Amino acid sequence: MDQEEEEIDRQRAAGRPDSELLVGFGGGSGSPVSEPVVGPSGGSGSGSPISVSEPVQSWVMQQSAQELAACLGAEPCLEAKKLDESIEEMLIRLDEFCAMLEMIRSDSSQILDENVPKLKAKALEMKKVYAKIDKMETFVKMVGQNAATLEQQVIQAEKDCGNLPHGVRRLLLSISAPSNLNKKCSCPKQQNTRYELPSLYRTEAYFPESSDRPYFSKPKT
Repeated sequence: MDQEEEEIDRQRAAGRPDSELLVGFGGGSGSPVSEPVVGPSGGSGSGSPISVSEPVQSWVMQQSAQELAACLGAEPCLEAKKLDESIEEMLIRLDEFCAMLEMIRSDSSQILDENVPKLKAKALEMKKVYAKIDKMETFVKMVGQNAATLEQQVIQAEKDCGNLPHGVRRLLLSISAPSNLNKKCSCPKQQNTRYELPSLYRTEAYFPESSDRPYFSKPKT
């Protein structure tokens, strides 16, 4: 009560009228609370309390409005800004990841729809190539066998006729000799003069001239 009386005396000394005197503080918040003020003795108030509710209400409303405006117009703190930046960066990364997934999905569909059928067609073509290679190997083996047969016949002919040139052999045969020797020597010579060609392959049967016929076709029997 002593503090309230000192406050009233201070306000009166400042020239404030009794109807506008404000005393007391509600809850330590600094906002004034309306309380009845006892007027001076012998005055017109005669000790009756004076109502000061309207000025107090207007002051409270003004302070509340200022606090609300300060809250609404306040700038976000540093932590909130960092959080917003991190969220924005995360959204950007998410968009990039979604774009990459879409690109991978499109590439996979393209591979399945276009490249796989092409690979299957190429695999079938390679099977045909492998078949041609097998036929070529068979053909080469057959040619090697025929060449070996001819080589054996040439070696045998050289053994039978000797290594002398043909002109020398004719000269020796034309020399007169006894009839008995001529008969004995002429018989084997006459038997060996006739040469029979073995059955060999024909290149035209395996390599036709026209491009319509397939290569390495079997000859007609």
